[in-house]
Amino acid sequence: MLIEQANQDLTARIIAEASTDNGLHQRIEEGIRAYFAWGSEMGPVAYGIYREGFDEKSPAWRYRQQTISAVITIIRQQLNVLGFRHVSCLSIETLVGWIESAGATLFRHYPVAADTVEEQRELTTQMVKVMLDVVLEKN
Repeated sequence: MLIEQANQDLTARIIAEASTDNGLHQRIEEGIRAYFAWGSEMGPVAYGIYREGFDEKSPAWRYRQQTISAVITIIRQQLNVLGFRHVSCLSIETLVGWIESAGATLFRHYPVAADTVEEQRELTTQMVKVMLDVVLEKN
């Protein structure tokens, strides 16, 4: 199924970025870059995922949930590797939700111009870095 393959591709891209030797902020930045690149490359598939991905009866919803769960697990593992074991699963889920919300907002307006994708990616990156810093300082 096309949606399943698209979500597997996204997960593989995020794993590749999260598994580098870069620091936390760089991994976050590259993971977000991979997500927005994926959405741009998927074009109408990403549009379809976000059009149908919030309907629990849609296959897109199930694959979307699997991808979100996988990404949360990847981030949890990498935070542990980097010594940030105190970050709650709820905080991680919130971060992932914000990233996905920014992507869903963008990609449901398919087709989107490359400069618009870049603006949304940069906004998302800065937002998540600030939120992550708040979470890390709080704990």
